[in-house]
Amino acid sequence: MRTTRTGSVIALVMSAAMVLTACGGSDRASSGASNGGAATGAENKVVLISRQDPGTLDYTTSLQTALLNWVPGNVVEPLLTMDDKGEIGSGLADVEVNDAYTEYTFTLRGNKFSDGSPITAKDVVFSLTKMKESPIANWAGAFAKVTSIEAVGEEQVKVVLEQPSQAFIRGMTSVPGLIQPEAAFGQIATAPIGSGPYVIAEYVQNSRIVLKTNPNYSGKKPAIEEAEIRIISDGAAALNALKSGEADGMPLIQNDMWEQLKNQKLDETMTLLQNPAMGEKQYLVLNADGANTKNPEVRRAFAQAIDREALVAAVNADWAMVPTCDYGLETDPWVEKASPDTCPAPEDPATAATLADKLGLGSAPSRFVSLSDVPDLSLPADVLIEQFKAAGITVDREAIDLARYSQTIFQGRPPQFEVTNMSDPAGITQFACPDPQSAGWTTYCSSELNDLIVRADAARDAAEYDELLSQANEILKKDMVIVPLTYTYGIGLAKPNLKNAGAPSVVFQEIPVYEMSW
Repeated sequence: MRTTRTGSVIALVMSAAMVLTACGGSDRASSGASNGGAATGAENKVVLISRQDPGTLDYTTSLQTALLNWVPGNVVEPLLTMDDKGEIGSGLADVEVNDAYTEYTFTLRGNKFSDGSPITAKDVVFSLTKMKESPIANWAGAFAKVTSIEAVGEEQVKVVLEQPSQAFIRGMTSVPGLIQPEAAFGQIATAPIGSGPYVIAEYVQNSRIVLKTNPNYSGKKPAIEEAEIRIISDGAAALNALKSGEADGMPLIQNDMWEQLKNQKLDETMTLLQNPAMGEKQYLVLNADGANTKNPEVRRAFAQAIDREALVAAVNADWAMVPTCDYGLETDPWVEKASPDTCPAPEDPATAATLADKLGLGSAPSRFVSLSDVPDLSLPADVLIEQFKAAGITVDREAIDLARYSQTIFQGRPPQFEVTNMSDPAGITQFACPDPQSAGWTTYCSSELNDLIVRADAARDAAEYDELLSQANEILKKDMVIVPLTYTYGIGLAKPNLKNAGAPSVVFQEIPVYEMSW
């Protein structure tokens, strides 16, 4: 059973910082002429473009967007499903839970893997254990409260928890709950086996991934019987392939290509795909231990100097980016539209200048470390620095490449910066911090916030979970160590007659090829 949802599931643990691109979506129909039929000339085939090669298809050890776009949901399915109201439903299994929400019994529904073998309790135990041991915190975090996973016969699996956990049950609808055959694990890096509507027919690194329909799929047969995902890393070449009709769509287009997209008027001749929950947040980080920025009043001066609308205007893409003052996806129920009422320190250059003068920020520069080779972040850094300068705040900018940035910011202990800007799709729970020694690269650690996230994990229902995360959101706003700036939608293009090219994800970040048709 497939159930559409608009929110993504992120494990309730502190996530590793990611320089990656996370489910709901809509298509904005173009008013221009049609780009013709399928690139292959066949109504049951589609050619799509990805700029990134995943390197591996082993989703148990990787969270590369280029992997998550094509494997979960399309090839491998989870035990359970979640609808857009946060309600859990059956997937590969039905589930029963005890009154304490600490024992889950999964009963398999008789599905088969694409190789024809039955899905057994042994496969489920193997799959969940692999995820529990995953080096990816987002996946392993779903099992933080799990004490045992055991088969009860051929068709049942019992999972015991030390306490209720939203991370666990929600994880069973997402990547941590994906089920694979134990016997085929050896080929997961190049040809993972699952029970989804497609199989990996071919994977050639830095060239293509080919999906073909699964002959043993128990659900509705997809209209698209074969999908070729061509890996074209050069942005201009990717747009040329779309313009010439060699490809039928590019579901995710990075914002360094947006200007070319507009200049070539591809948004007029093709369907512009806008996916609110396939995007990511950008935020300013002010080191909680920095010489200047450890002072909350200094952080307020920085925050009130920010003009979020100017950040959007700088990329000339108000159709793809919006200001935000919250820490969730736009589809999270507790996220509100940015305004003076929802921003803890709304734009106020006069107040920022008064604070800067009082605190001597003109003569005591703060070290702003920025990325030099990631346009998505280097341009906003340019704009922010000019805004700080206008408010009388002096920063010494150090622009470095991604490799050095990772060493300086993500791996440095303590991280070597006072100010930086970053983006990622991870949820608010990545900022959980049980003690100061556990503070991540952001340097932020709040016992009050951590307590709310722990309580959210133990919530009995979606309403309680969302309410506690909403309260956590307010704590982050108040402390102003991590200051949200903008929210960027996932943007894509497709031929006008390719239906459902912007269909919402069901599992996590996947491009639902199974929903497409001509």
